Amino acid sequence: MKKINLLIVICIIMFNAIAANAQTLQTDVIKVMTYNAGSYGKAPTGQCPLLNLNYKNAYLRSILKYEQPDIIGLEKMQAIPSVDTSTVITGVLDSVCNGCWGHSVYSNAGGDSKASMLYFNINHFGFVSTTPVVNNDANMDDVMLTRLYYRSDNLFSTHDTIFLNILLVHLYAGSSNFAIRDSEAVHIMNWLNVHITSPENLIIMGDFNVQASSEGCYSTFINSTNNTKFFDPPNQLGAWSSFSTQFANYLTQSTRTVDPGDCNSTGPMLNRFDHILVTGSIMNGTDSVKYIPGSFTVVGNDGQHTGTDILASPVNSSVSPNVDTALYMMSEHLPVYLKLGFTYTVFAGMENITNPWIKIDYNSIVSDKINIQPIANKALSNKYNDCKAEIVDMQGRIVSVHSINLNQTNSIDVSDISTGIYFLRIIKDTTQIFTGKLIKIKD
Repeated sequence: MKKINLLIVICIIMFNAIAANAQTLQTDVIKVMTYNAGSYGKAPTGQCPLLNLNYKNAYLRSILKYEQPDIIGLEKMQAIPSVDTSTVITGVLDSVCNGCWGHSVYSNAGGDSKASMLYFNINHFGFVSTTPVVNNDANMDDVMLTRLYYRSDNLFSTHDTIFLNILLVHLYAGSSNFAIRDSEAVHIMNWLNVHITSPENLIIMGDFNVQASSEGCYSTFINSTNNTKFFDPPNQLGAWSSFSTQFANYLTQSTRTVDPGDCNSTGPMLNRFDHILVTGSIMNGTDSVKYIPGSFTVVGNDGQHTGTDILASPVNSSVSPNVDTALYMMSEHLPVYLKLGFTYTVFAGMENITNPWIKIDYNSIVSDKINIQPIANKALSNKYNDCKAEIVDMQGRIVSVHSINLNQTNSIDVSDISTGIYFLRIIKDTTQIFTGKLIKIKD
């Protein structure tokens, strides 16, 4: 049988007995995306047939299946609770990863015709809370702070939780409406400065509708002197709309110069409206989450279409042709994303883990074997002759069953088990007498 190198970790949750002799740092890369969804959910009309959800879902599926984000915020969605929650998941996200998605709490207390919603892959993140920040302004989507926890491989044993806090915004549009945007930003930051009293992994992202980094609302975000000071990860500050060619790779609006049929805005690619800003904790990686330098990306912007639309010549080299078309048809904005590294400690190598009478021994990380045996000089009654060891995946499915005798050494072959997180259960009749966690990682 072919051998594969692996690291196996076991964390005991019974008898409170854990003994590890090695540890290593593990980093998981997470993609965070924001996207103005182009009036998603708005009813189509004769002049705006492209608003039909069947069309919107197809385009959005193409984009998200291509990019595979782990967290996505959608703005400019019609304020319909069922559409913004279940429809997006069943009509779009389940085709990216079936059954993998949770969402933040829907809110439209301000009464705007549009709403924003955050979605996250539940294999990587758990939901903690969604808290209103600004929900009394009819000029913009309610601003909510969603707090997620990262499902790290060591969470089961160490309970050392990594939190990520995300604000999703869609500020007031219009080149002459900067004063309204300024006020919106001040309200957001005033709330944050009261409630965020220590450095946090905090993101604010969405459609800011700003012309330049000197505009009041943007300056409010990046010039704070508190824990909520935000940074532009690619550090592309300037007058984006006035000097578009200098920021060609970072422009996000507009994708089209003529309306393809959804009655959204048109105009050449000249503006940088869509942003993901992060706090210093993320820029510096001081709390287990770090921005991966160079990962900030405007999807579908190859830097060659400033002043025109993304389907114009030359051929867009940054995405596949079908995605280029989907971006054009879906929205007048382009999505943006960045990547974050979540770093945590896992136990690695060989480990001997002991409860009062069972020893789990990983003799060799290249042998694909787990040894289970009683402690030397510890007599066991014959009632433990006939037990079984089950390896169970995170969905509760049994992937492997082995008969074992706890009066002698037992060797379990794990070579056919895919990399991932599992539980090891030892059962006598219907009684579970031992439970541990396995993390199998290719070397």
